[in-house]
Amino acid sequence: MSELEETWTEKSFYDKPLKVWLGNEECNDDGCLQLDVFTAASIGCLDRVKEIIRQDKRMCDKKNSSGWTALMYAAHYGHMDIIDFLLESKASVHIRNHHGCNALMVAAVCGNDTIVEILIKAGSILETRDNRDWTALFHAVCTGYHNVVALLLKYRVNLNSCERATGMTPLMYAAKMGDIGLVKALLQKGAATSLTTHQGHTAARIAQDAGFYEIAAAVTQSGLQVGSAPSLYDGPAAIEARRTDQQVNQRTSRSNSTTPSVDNTNVQPTDLETLLGQLGLSSYMNVFREQDVDLQVFLTLTDQDLKECGIQKLGPRRKMTSAIARWHSNAPLRSDVECAYADKLEVEMQELGMKLAEAMKTLKQTKTQAQTGVIC
Repeated sequence: MSELEETWTEKSFYDKPLKVWLGNEECNDDGCLQLDVFTAASIGCLDRVKEIIRQDKRMCDKKNSSGWTALMYAAHYGHMDIIDFLLESKASVHIRNHHGCNALMVAAVCGNDTIVEILIKAGSILETRDNRDWTALFHAVCTGYHNVVALLLKYRVNLNSCERATGMTPLMYAAKMGDIGLVKALLQKGAATSLTTHQGHTAARIAQDAGFYEIAAAVTQSGLQVGSAPSLYDGPAAIEARRTDQQVNQRTSRSNSTTPSVDNTNVQPTDLETLLGQLGLSSYMNVFREQDVDLQVFLTLTDQDLKECGIQKLGPRRKMTSAIARWHSNAPLRSDVECAYADKLEVEMQELGMKLAEAMKTLKQTKTQAQTGVIC
């Protein structure tokens, strides 16, 4: 290709028709196929991406045959300038491919913490799950990217999410892999050590079975420091995860059929206003706007937080806390008799957790006083 021999630049090469890429020297401008938005985003050709988007804004969120968008490709290959342009062009961070993965998960798998943070700040929801029930934290842990895990922990990701099919948590996967660094990072941030798989195995047992005895000891020691059952030291998510595990086990024992999966596309709204609308609580949206509470913050609120926001009526608060619990367990947001019973159990578990935490605090204070000689 004489036109590309000595004077070509990377940019000019990207701008060439696809036939030139394939070595067709007789390519005329008419009828030549230019780079599509997915290829351009993959190789970092910002000018071509801009040209396509400016011609048709809908291409921002266009999926290819695998369900990937230009934003996903840019996140995968680390092209920051293209990501910035797509986000400025209102590309959605919530779209998922055929495996249920969004751009945040793609960036987490590739270990690019800078892009992960950009997508989080752009509104990507940390607790979105893919078809395997994995959140971005699962992907970061299982690919061993400590930097991404640390960043997700900084943004208060749910440490105790679990696969409904197995009961596995990020801590269990880190223990199974033998990554002591990840295990310690998760434990330091409060990962629950008492949760079990559907086979009844804790993270410590998983590490021990895999021959990682140092990790098993670290998990066991952490569990002794906070008690053997989920408490407020583990966080509300741990209590919810344990309740979810128990419900899955009960369903499995009642039926030999596989537990039906939940279509996240239908049950997980991408903004707080939509969620409140599904709950019939749209009238409270102004309260959250005044407090600068978006969906990601809303999913971390407790009943006391809702009171502080100005929501005094018990009924709306209970609906909200129940919806938050269902979200984290990947359960439907609908209300029925079974869900109402599960929500009642959740409240009872939280109350028991609070009492246990208070008892442990008192015990710790007593031990401290005894050691300092205050108590004779």
